[in-house]
Amino acid sequence: MKSNKNAIGDNTRSKTKECQKYIFVSKEQNYVFIDTPGIGDTGGIQRDNENLAHMFDTVQELHDIAAILLFLNGAQGRHTTNVKSVLTRLADRLPNNILNNVIVILTNCHSHSVNFEPEKIGLTEKTTAFCMQNSAFSSHPNTWDPETLWALQKDWDASMVAIKKLIYLFGNILPVSTSTLNDMQQDRHRIKSILHESRVLISQLQQFEDELDALERAIQRYGQNSEYYKNFERDRETTVKRMIDVDYRNALCSNCNE
Repeated sequence: MKSNKNAIGDNTRSKTKECQKYIFVSKEQNYVFIDTPGIGDTGGIQRDNENLAHMFDTVQELHDIAAILLFLNGAQGRHTTNVKSVLTRLADRLPNNILNNVIVILTNCHSHSVNFEPEKIGLTEKTTAFCMQNSAFSSHPNTWDPETLWALQKDWDASMVAIKKLIYLFGNILPVSTSTLNDMQQDRHRIKSILHESRVLISQLQQFEDELDALERAIQRYGQNSEYYKNFERDRETTVKRMIDVDYRNALCSNCNE
């Protein structure tokens, strides 16, 4: 198969943050693969959000999409949490008719040595999965002895068979128009706008309710005080200074009266 690779986006930016497009030609049929940044890696939620934004921007540039290839390391026994997180994020942004075309590729394993249950990661039990033992890329050919070369060649041939089955599957999958993705994106914006307006209205209603509650408590306190002090009497002593005649000279301050 002939191939061609094109970077989508600004070429001056790091390719680890950009999607890349690979075009393979086989029997006059073009197969376009979009290699996307990883999700659920060590970059954290902020990096995941950035990668998702790049992914969906790239998908919206396409006319249609046939399938989503989910690559998992079959040698790792536990990847349930991360994969579920990825699928949840995809489900929030992709229509169901696209999510139904998820194909799982299990690497670094054989079909007889891995136990894969798609329902444990949020997929249906009918999800198609392929196993590929690609350990040949993990060592230099100069280190291979004849026995190792024989084993790696066998794994390579099995992987090529799996790829042929995968290509055949692509030819029988009905592509889904990305217009549904754009419609879903607009619906998301409208829903977010409505939710924002609702939160503002609820906040205003809560503030109004708090003011009414404070006013009601003030009225209750006033009523209780009025009933309590209705027969109230208080004695008060007041000292009044007045001038009297004396037989000596005296002075009086006009401000303090002393």
